[in-house]
Amino acid sequence: MLAGCATTPAAPVVSGYLDTSRIAGATSGLMSHEAAPWAPQAVVAGGDRWLLATAHAELRPRYALQHFDCALGVRSASGETRALEQALARVFSDAAKVAERLRRKPPSRPAEAGGRACRRHGGETDESEARLRPETILGSAYAEVLAAAAPQAASPIRSIGHEIGVSQAICGLVTPDEAAEGEALGRRLGAEIVATEEFRADLPDLRREVQGLQRSGLTHPGCAAERLALSAPVS
Repeated sequence: MLAGCATTPAAPVVSGYLDTSRIAGATSGLMSHEAAPWAPQAVVAGGDRWLLATAHAELRPRYALQHFDCALGVRSASGETRALEQALARVFSDAAKVAERLRRKPPSRPAEAGGRACRRHGGETDESEARLRPETILGSAYAEVLAAAAPQAASPIRSIGHEIGVSQAICGLVTPDEAAEGEALGRRLGAEIVATEEFRADLPDLRREVQGLQRSGLTHPGCAAERLALSAPVS
C-alpha cells in the first residue's frame, strides 16, 4: 500500500453521465446540514488501517480503480482498462457537480484524526461556506458503477466503496457522520448513473475489460495487506 499525503485531485476534463435534472434527482432529500458532534476514529497513525487510508486518498479515476483490484480479483495496472477509466472519469465529473450543488457551512468542530491527519487539503476553502468535497461521494459512486460491470463481485466491491468513505474520516477530512452521508449520496448517484442509456451503452465494454483482467490470472500484490488492514474493526 502507498502511504503519504495527497492533495485534492483535479477533476478530469470529461462530461459526466448525468444531466441537470438527474443530478437534482440524485440529491433530492439529501441536502447537506451541519455535522453533528463526533468522536475521533480509534486508528493508530502509521498502523495498517491508517496506511490504507492514505492509499485511499488517491481517488483520480486512473488510480482509484486499483482500490477495487482485490474485490475484483485482478491487477488492473497490468491490463486494458481504458473503458473502465473513462467510466470512472465520468463518475468523477458527476460527483464534482453534486459537490458544487450541495453546499454546507463548515462544522463548528473540525474533523480530526487524533491530531494526526493523513490527508492534506488542496486549495483554499471559503470561511463562510465550503463545498461538500467530491471525495466523500466517490468511493460508493465508483462502487455502484463497478458492481454493474462485475455483478458477481458486487458485495466486496461495495464493501471497498464503504471503506474508502471510512478512510476519509480516518484521515480527518470529514467527520464519520459526513462520511456516512457522503456514502449514501454516492450510492444514490451511482444508481442514477447505472440507469442511464449512456452507461448501458458503455456496459459491454466495461464487462469485457473486467473479464479480460480476470482471465489474466494476475492479482494485486497488496491484497494481503488490505485484508490485514480491514480485519480489525474501526471504532
